[in-house]
Amino acid sequence: MSETKPTIAVTKAHAQMLLDFADRQPAGCKRCRVPMPFWGVAPGNKGYWYQPAPPTCEHGCHTLLIELWAKLTTDFTIAPRDPAPPFSGRTKRNT
Repeated sequence: MSETKPTIAVTKAHAQMLLDFADRQPAGCKRCRVPMPFWGVAPGNKGYWYQPAPPTCEHGCHTLLIELWAKLTTDFTIAPRDPAPPFSGRTKRNT
């Protein structure tokens, strides 16, 4: 029997990455930041959260960010994006 991973919102996942990166960011780097994951289509037309590829950093931050995202997605399932509400065709101007 396999264990089910806990599910967290993408905002919580990003917040956790911010904390983990702040704890482990190399002292010499002041440039790198944790990008916000984005929703995209994966093979089979299923939606999936992606972490943008970080730019190469001479201090190794790009490797650290990849490692943190891999650990996060191993330990947790990130909740799917909420579907956009249907467009009613009305705006504040024409109501």
